Amino acid sequence: MAEAPVHNVGSHELRDFFDQRAHKWDSMTMPGTNDRIAAILSRLEIDPDGRVLDIGSGTGILLPFLLKRLDVSGSIVEMDIAAGMLKKGREKESDGRIAFVQGDAHSLPFASAAFDLVLCHNTFPHFADKMRALREISRVTAAGGRLVISHTMSREAVNSLHRDIGGVVGHDQLPEDGALVRWLEQAGFRWPSIENVPERYLVVAWKGR
Repeated sequence: MAEAPVHNVGSHELRDFFDQRAHKWDSMTMPGTNDRIAAILSRLEIDPDGRVLDIGSGTGILLPFLLKRLDVSGSIVEMDIAAGMLKKGREKESDGRIAFVQGDAHSLPFASAAFDLVLCHNTFPHFADKMRALREISRVTAAGGRLVISHTMSREAVNSLHRDIGGVVGHDQLPEDGALVRWLEQAGFRWPSIENVPERYLVVAWKGR
């Protein structure tokens, strides 16, 4: 897949925060994270020929797991606001099924209904306007497609971690279940499920037809 141009990149402060950490990001991965990611993705039925958008892809931590689930007709777009993160991802994976795009979740540079599965792994708390981002995600998700929001720790642990880090991410929080369900439904998603346990936070919602 061809690379798309940079389009409407978001907060300079947030972008700089992740760019400055891109060179050491992989070394900051906590023990057991890959096993937890594998467990999360094993719960999802991913179509082998699916069109996948990975928002806030970072250095591509999901890629090895996704590539195993897709055949030659499947595709993955790795999107992040930080060019440094995407650069590290390109260095690790050069599979022709992958495109790397720098962009902002609040104004996605993709056609409507372009994806069957949209993943927000370790990303959703960083959306400054979560409702706007969800509407954009809904727009690019095909009817019957899914949105997945995931972390390899509980909501409480994610929120505590961001508060402890402070600075530009100090107020980046996962919302309570009731608020998130309302936002998802207002954005056009249906049948949301939310699992919040120590080893994962997992939200799955379906785009209405």
